[in-house]
Parts: sequence; structure tokens; C-alpha cells
Amino acid sequence: MILPFVENTREIELVLTRLSGKHKYAEFIWQIQKAYVSYQKSVEMIKSACFTKEVPNLTPCECQIGLLAVDGGNNREIAEALFISPNTVKAEMKSLFAKLGINSRVLLTKEMFTEK
Repeated sequence: MILPFVENTREIELVLTRLSGKHKYAEFIWQIQKAYVSYQKSVEMIKSACFTKEVPNLTPCECQIGLLAVDGGNNREIAEALFISPNTVKAEMKSLFAKLGINSRVLLTKEMFTEK
């Protein structure tokens, strides 16, 4: 019952402060404030555990090759489009995969279009 108040405590803090002086609401507001502290700690733990992955520093060539690979191009097609050798594409893909911590083009699609 108090979760909507806990999640929005920052936005309704002024109202809670005014109501806390009234004995009728004091216990309820105390519960909200106590739960808010735990809620904030949990949110911070989740953020630090799930959203601290650093965005790799990709070269312009790796970005171009990655986007062409995501569009379905094979190494030969990518090489022809960028006027480079297929071996260069292979090396850049290997570097790209290493930087992203992946090992397939399917995962590349996910990584290239997931906001960090």
C-alpha cells in the first residue's frame, strides 16, 4: 500500500512534511520515510550492479564494419563496400568482438542497438 508513496517520496516530500505534523498521519509517513531509505539503497545497488558497463572506445572503422555486419553483410561484402581487404574486415571484427565481449554477429546486433 505504501509503495507508490515510497517510489515518489522525492516528488511529494513537501506534502509528507506538512502531514507528518498531524498525529493522524505520523505513523504512516514514518513508514514511508523508513521504506524510502531502503528503497533508495536497493535502487543504487541495482544501478551499480547492472548499469556500470563502460562503453568501449570503438574506432570509426570498427563502427562502420559493425554496422555493415549488423545489416547482414559478410566479410567479403563489407570489404567491397569499404574498399578494404576481407582480412582487414576479419581483423577489425575480431577487435570489435573483443572490445564488446561478444563472440557472434547475433550478439553484435544486440550490442550495437542497446543503449548503455
